[in-house]
Amino acid sequence: MFHASGGSTFVIMPAPAEDGILRVLQGKGAILVLHLLAEEPEVGFNQLEESCRSEISHSTLSNRLNELEELNLIERRSSDERPPRTYYTLTEKGERAVELLNQIQNLDQ
Repeated sequence: MFHASGGSTFVIMPAPAEDGILRVLQGKGAILVLHLLAEEPEVGFNQLEESCRSEISHSTLSNRLNELEELNLIERRSSDERPPRTYYTLTEKGERAVELLNQIQNLDQ
């Protein structure tokens, strides 16, 4: 329980980090991927991998993309090209998440 000045009392509930958005965002590279996708309307897997190379491995990137897609934060599209290519975009929900992350980052200013 948290008692604020003015007599208000708040119950602070722990976030269910074992499942859902918070767990995924805590994963290595998740926030980086969202920010990269916010910069361009559509980004290919290879471009994401190149941008994230110093931060996360190929398999971690792949796992994180799958998790973000499952949460409907990003959308995956496969091309008909040969060889096939995979592209990612933010969904509306993903755009809102990036806006919230930016607001949190701006709290320092």
